[in-house]
Amino acid sequence: MSDWKTKLENIKKEQEAAEQKHKADLEALNQRNDSITRSKKNELDNLRDESEREESRRNERHQQMDNVQTKMLEQQNNNLQKTNIDYANQLGELKKSSDSQKEKEKERQLMEKTMLLENQKSSKIGS
Repeated sequence: MSDWKTKLENIKKEQEAAEQKHKADLEALNQRNDSITRSKKNELDNLRDESEREESRRNERHQQMDNVQTKMLEQQNNNLQKTNIDYANQLGELKKSSDSQKEKEKERQLMEKTMLLENQKSSKIGS
C-alpha cells in the first residue's frame, strides 16, 4: 500500500510541477504578447506621428507656393494698374494735343477766311 501512496504522491508532484510549468509558460507568453503589443502600438504611434508631420510639411509647402503665387499675381495686378494709368495719361495728352491741333486748324481757317474777305474788300474798293 505504501507503494500505491508513493505512486500517488509522485503523480501529484508531477501534476503540480506540470501545472507550475504551464503557469510559468503562460505567464511568459502573456508577457511576450504584452511586449509585442506595446512595440506594435509604439510603431503605429510613430508612423501616425510621421504621417502627420509629413502632411504638415506638405501643407506648409502648398501654403508657401500659394503665398508666392498670390504675391506674383498682386505684383502683376499692380503693374497692370500702372500701365492702365500710363495709358490713360497718354490718351489724355493725345486728346489735348488733338484738341490743340483742331484749335490751330480752326484759327488757320479763320485767318484764311479773314484774309479772303479782306482781299475781296480790297478788290471791291480798288474797282
